Parts: sequence; structure tokens; C-alpha cells
Amino acid sequence: CLAGKEGKALPQAAGEVLDLTQLLNDKKGTDGKAPTFDKVTLKRLDDKDGRPVFETVINTTKDNKTEELTIWHSPASTTDNQSYEGLIRFKRSKEPGNGAGNGEFYPVMSIQYGRSVEDGVKKVRASVRRGRLVAQNGFEPFNSDGLVNFEGVSSLDSECSDPSCNANNYLNANSLVEYNMNESDSTGTMMYWRNPGGRYKEAARGFVFKIEASEGGLNKGCAISGATQDVSVRRYFKDGGEIKPTRFWHPSPNPAWETPDLGTTEPTDLATKFKTDTEGSYVTRQCFKQNGEGLYEIDTGLITTGAGYELIKTDSDKFIQPPSLGTIKEKRLKN
Repeated sequence: CLAGKEGKALPQAAGEVLDLTQLLNDKKGTDGKAPTFDKVTLKRLDDKDGRPVFETVINTTKDNKTEELTIWHSPASTTDNQSYEGLIRFKRSKEPGNGAGNGEFYPVMSIQYGRSVEDGVKKVRASVRRGRLVAQNGFEPFNSDGLVNFEGVSSLDSECSDPSCNANNYLNANSLVEYNMNESDSTGTMMYWRNPGGRYKEAARGFVFKIEASEGGLNKGCAISGATQDVSVRRYFKDGGEIKPTRFWHPSPNPAWETPDLGTTEPTDLATKFKTDTEGSYVTRQCFKQNGEGLYEIDTGLITTGAGYELIKTDSDKFIQPPSLGTIKEKRLKN
């Protein structure tokens, strides 16, 4: 946008670079709130799969803390941005361990994204990796494709096969978001997963929810939540396969919790066990809908108002599968 306002020509041929660093520094305020722009460039890279690829770099410093943002964006053509693919990479300056391991860590994030037009409908898909990865021993927090390097941590801790090792020394606060959504009405499927620690087999906790269109332009949907069986976010990316709820897992069960709804064929003592046992083979299901004011509330046609959730088996027809991302995660745009 700034380049357009200033009448700057965008890069046309592969290898051309537009440098906006000095321009941004000249235009920032004098109140000290804006960072120093260390590098702001837009570069045209070699085409990939017949599509142009542009690289945007924005690196800043403020109060001796740095932030580095790189975007690789590939539209259908130089005149058509209705469909596109891309990768965003972000890194902040090093932070101390803060009790979650030794040494220093880089807060990092990568986002693989894309939009396609299918029968006139714009579908947006994305896979978001986020975590705090070790800043020592020459370890690179991003892999060669520009993604958060969850897979590479295994080369540091040997998948923590040694009982004396502490995976939190290498990474922690790991999360994953993936979605496949209709841009026009916000319907689709999304999932969120998190690992507080860094162990290779630490069970990720999260949910998968599906949103559908309802009457009057409103939405409704349900969500499945629980834990995996020995599958962490980092293991999901290293070994492949699926990540989805397979059980409930409570490090600290609480008998005071609201009693969940049960199906007519479920054991009568299951509701009590859910509140007192640390784990079990059921997952929770919550359903919601928008009211006339657009606010979300419990869908009492599917779930009672007491607990607000029910227990189901993973082979139930109520179970929600993770979103399909098509080829988004296979695309490699970083040169």
C-alpha cells in the first residue's frame, strides 16, 4: 500500500527488489512509539508451478527487542489474487526459559495458507504452527521450508528416550491451528491443539469444531474435545498421520464438575467416572447456535443446559473429523 501511495513500481522480473526501509523510517512518528525498521523489502522470486511468487520482509527493533516477519505469497497471476497460496514466518528476539526449561528460546510462528474458488465459493485453508524453540547449539527454529522446526527438535533430545532428558529444555508452549472455512459465511471445520511442554509423546489437548449455516444467516455447530494418545504437536508433524481427540484426560479430576449428558446406551457410572478418573475412552461434545442477536449459546435441542456437554465414543456418528487442507501443507514457496 505504501509503495502504491508513493508511486513506487512493484518488482516485475525475478530478482528485482523494492527497498522501503528508509521510506518507512522517514515516515514513522517522532513520539518513540514506532519501532526502527531494520529491513523492509518486496522481492519478486522465481515462479513456482506457473505462478508468480513475492517475498516481503519486515524486520524491526524496539527497546532492544527484534521482530522478523517474512511472507511468501503466490497469487494465481500478477493480475488475479482471487486464489493464492502462501507462507508467513515470524520470530521474536530470544526470551529466558522462565522456569519451563534452561537457556533461551525464540517465540516463533509459521502459517501456511491458501484460498481457492470452488463453484464460485471462496475457501480459505491454513495450518498454523506456534511455539518457543531453543536458541542454542546452532539449532534453527525454522526448517528449510520456512516452517516452525518441530521435526528438527528430535535430533536434539533423541525423542527423549533417555529418562534423564528434559524436552522442555528444547521447546515448550507448542500449539497448532488448522482450518478449512467458507470465507463468505464462516462455515467449515477448524481444530486447535496445544502442548504446554515439549515431550515427544506428551498428549496434545484440543478440539475440533464444525460450523454450519442456520436460518436467517446465522450459524450453528458442534465441537469435539479431548486428548490424543501419546501424540504431541511435534510428533504429529514428524511422523505424519492424524491428530484428533481419542479420549478424555484430566491431570486433576474434580467431582464438583457438572455432570455430563450420556447416551441411552452408555454405562450409568460413566458420568461419575468422567469427574473422578484421570482418563477414559470417551470424548466430550458441545453444541452451540447463534441467537437472534448473533450471540452464541448452548443448542438445547442437542445438549441439555445443565452441563452443556455430553460424552460420546470416537466411533460415534456425532464425531467430527479434522479439517481437510488439500495441498496447502505440501506447497513449498521459500527459495
